[in-house]
Amino acid sequence: MVEAMAAGVPIEPLARYFEYWLLRLQGVYRAGRAAVGRGARRFCARRARAARSRSATCRSSRRALRELEAAHRALIAMHLEKDLKSVRVLSDATMTCGR
Repeated sequence: MVEAMAAGVPIEPLARYFEYWLLRLQGVYRAGRAAVGRGARRFCARRARAARSRSATCRSSRRALRELEAAHRALIAMHLEKDLKSVRVLSDATMTCGR
């Protein structure tokens, strides 16, 4: 992840990749568990097959990445049985920087 970030790979696909593997390794991310569209399912399928070094270079639509973000946050909250405070903090920071 650090090497990909240093190489200039966009952060959004890297974040979704990290979340995908985090959830998968914890046994939370099972096939069909997250109700997402075709683009999001394709993103996950490619990440499951791709080597780490190549995974971030696969293109995905912004819509698919946003859909995965929402699905991953819901899965994380369900697994932890609470919402993460960092989600609110990041959202607030994004809103502030976007002004």
